[in-house]
Amino acid sequence: KNNCNIFNMKAAKEVSAALLAGKKVGFYSEFPTDGELPEGLVRCDEYGNPVNSTDDRSEEETQKSSDFNGTGTDCTNIDCGVAVTVHTSCNPFISTTQVVPKCLTLGMGCRKDKDARGIAEAAQKVLDRSGFHKEAFEQIASIDLKKEEKGILSLSQDWQIPFVTYTEEELKQVPGEFTPSPFVKKITGVDNVCERSAVLASGNGRLLQRKTGENGVTTAVVAREWRIHFE
Repeated sequence: KNNCNIFNMKAAKEVSAALLAGKKVGFYSEFPTDGELPEGLVRCDEYGNPVNSTDDRSEEETQKSSDFNGTGTDCTNIDCGVAVTVHTSCNPFISTTQVVPKCLTLGMGCRKDKDARGIAEAAQKVLDRSGFHKEAFEQIASIDLKKEEKGILSLSQDWQIPFVTYTEEELKQVPGEFTPSPFVKKITGVDNVCERSAVLASGNGRLLQRKTGENGVTTAVVAREWRIHFE
């Protein structure tokens, strides 16, 4: 219901078994939550340590504590637990079930007719550098000048996510501070494509990775506002 992927099914079975046995299961989230934590779950910090309060933290508190760092060490208090995260490295518990939401946008810009291999390599470097789950990405964004760019279209097909584009005027209206490039502005009319398009596509989300350029490809990563809903 929250449109998430589950990783480490072995750990997921251990979580289910622990809950059925009446044992406590840890719960850590890089994102804020709505509703009461389900029975049996104990809210923990990014290191797997139970927090004092069982009350749901505010979005500001959640973002401040995690800041999408994706860090974590083994827990000495609770053996197994669930981590809602976009990071492959987030393992707060000895046995961690990762629940990964689709909430990230990959902003891209590239030299005209950049080969598909070069585009794919740039995207892979984003994953390698950040440790983001590929499955956490919900879309690729760019300027409409790139809407027929074969390399980006190939990546969109490979990752099985949409490729969305925006006009020069739409990108100019995006609020925020972005990494400017006189060359990009000369070619496209806007000072930055990858950051602006990703922020716009994500509904004015938060920049997790600013513009990175290499071999004729620029990338940026933005997270839209997302929260878990417990019924």
